[in-house]
Amino acid sequence: MKSLLSGFMKEHTLLNKSLLHHGRIIDLYSETVLVEGKEHTYDVVEHKGAVVLLPITNAGTILLVSQWRQAIKERTIELPAGVLEDGEDRMAAAIRECQEEIGYKPKKVTPFLELITTPGFTNERLFVYLAEELIPSKLDGDETEDIEIIEMTEQDIQKAIDEGRINDMKTLAVFYHYLLRKK
Repeated sequence: MKSLLSGFMKEHTLLNKSLLHHGRIIDLYSETVLVEGKEHTYDVVEHKGAVVLLPITNAGTILLVSQWRQAIKERTIELPAGVLEDGEDRMAAAIRECQEEIGYKPKKVTPFLELITTPGFTNERLFVYLAEELIPSKLDGDETEDIEIIEMTEQDIQKAIDEGRINDMKTLAVFYHYLLRKK
């Protein structure tokens, strides 16, 4: 597919990249870029990437998690997800996260969607997997996680979105993409 903007793209040349903060999950950089002879400085968050699961039970319900999110200082209801470990295979990470967060191992794991969360300041990519044929199999997760598993029908999820109880962007994007693909 040819971009409508292909003739209008400006060349961006990286002049300098300075590490401002190194974290467990992210690194924060200041990047200076030359565009048409002018220097621009950007704050860029580099992220390891993460997997997101859409776990469907044999009954057709969807398993979500409620957990504390320190950045927003509240609990959310969202699809299970987790950061990729260094060098970890995405499919293996999806299976591991499913076991850690909801206590099930999917017999069937299908790549479903890839999302870029906020390209204005981060390179974070979410690799979404459909997890089906779930069998009980619990792995210990992150010791700081306080997770409650919530089983919901598609109608329950839609109602929770309408009421503002589910407002996590990855969950919304994945859920609505799932509904569109079912049609």
